[in-house]
Amino acid sequence: MITATFVLFVVFSITAHPEFVEINGLGHSGEEWKSRIIYQIITDRFDRTDGRNATCDLRNYCGGTFKGIQNRLDYIKNLGMNAIWISPVVANIPNSYHGYAATDLYSINSHFGSAQELKNLVKACHEKDIWVMVDVVANHVGNTNEDFSKINPFNKEEYYHKKCIVTDFTNQTELEQCRLYNLPDLDTENPWVRNQLAEWTRWLITTFDLDGLRVDTVRHVHKDFWRFYVEAVPTYLMGEVFDERIDYLKGYAEVMPGQLHYPLYYTLIDVFARRNSMYALRSTLDNMKSSGMDVALLGSFVSNHDNKRFLNMDGDWNILKSAYAVILLGESIPIVYYGDEQGYAGGDDPNNREPMWGSGWNEAHHLFSFIKKCASARAKIKVNDQLIERYVDDSFFGWSRGCVFCGVTNKGSWAGDVSRRITSHPFSEGDQLFDLISGARIAVGPDGFICTLKSGCPVILVKI
Repeated sequence: MITATFVLFVVFSITAHPEFVEINGLGHSGEEWKSRIIYQIITDRFDRTDGRNATCDLRNYCGGTFKGIQNRLDYIKNLGMNAIWISPVVANIPNSYHGYAATDLYSINSHFGSAQELKNLVKACHEKDIWVMVDVVANHVGNTNEDFSKINPFNKEEYYHKKCIVTDFTNQTELEQCRLYNLPDLDTENPWVRNQLAEWTRWLITTFDLDGLRVDTVRHVHKDFWRFYVEAVPTYLMGEVFDERIDYLKGYAEVMPGQLHYPLYYTLIDVFARRNSMYALRSTLDNMKSSGMDVALLGSFVSNHDNKRFLNMDGDWNILKSAYAVILLGESIPIVYYGDEQGYAGGDDPNNREPMWGSGWNEAHHLFSFIKKCASARAKIKVNDQLIERYVDDSFFGWSRGCVFCGVTNKGSWAGDVSRRITSHPFSEGDQLFDLISGARIAVGPDGFICTLKSGCPVILVKI
């Protein structure tokens, strides 16, 4: 295997990366990222700066920019977020508003703004203690009808796997060797390709002062490449392994410890949107802990750009709040998908990628308020506080982390109040508890306390 030390001394064309500066550390470590709550943004959909807030074709550019995000940082901060994850920033083939079809790794997508405007965004974020995570792709580039001369720096056919299309997503060889949606598949076994990807990533982080990266299509690239890449790019990397199997995710987490928590996502859909037993949540949490993975390095989420929004599957506000309570007060790094706090309910791509300006960035929305309160509760928890199950049955799950207790149900808003007596808890007899969500006060007696979820809304208790 080619080592990171070798990479640092490989000489590349000065025109490919004119601003590259060799440094020992990049961004922030996984341990540092454990203290963050990430707000995921599709750059093109968050805010425009031309004064126009009209509807748009969701399959094309809608006009969102780096400057638009910068103008809304107070909104993000007020929501309780202290990190953002934005779309891939590099130049793409026409109409690729999402950023996953690159043509030039060393040019910034002009639809989003200039390189200087990206730097300005990052600087403004850092002034507000908001970290910036950028999406990157090592698996593929944009489809230029086999004219690879249009791709920088991978401008020759020899830098790609032979053309075939992934048709069987259970076939690992196809996943790693063939094209996803006919996007040319980079030959990441080729040492030159590997080195270029690592060098470009270091240039990207260094040039724009990024804090971490979200890594696309991890399961579509052989693990040997990721071993090399993780060593060559010493920053927090949050990979995407789009699979619910814990053992399968573990295989990649052993190489890249930061991953999206798809096993938990599928469980949240199962127990909340489909109203199946809460024991499935217990099972997933227990199995993740016994797997040996560092769960605190995983990114947990309720909705994202690749899956229909939660409210599209279940339109109950309090069910959505329950799912968000699990990730915001759980052990993993929470990810809030833009628009969920405004009640967006789009279906499959591209309908789950709605323009944010339709919401008016309403900070009075009850979902905005709920997520903000959860973020406030999380701030009371130490990074290393373990999640401790306190109560579980088919329709109720209660847990504590440090000094915070949370109770959720999958019964929904129309089931009336849901009450359970909690005898296992982190409090002492005589303590007075305050529910951050409803404002109710509860006294802890010799046999614990009654936890009542009004109309199925989560309870978050702290000691007064």
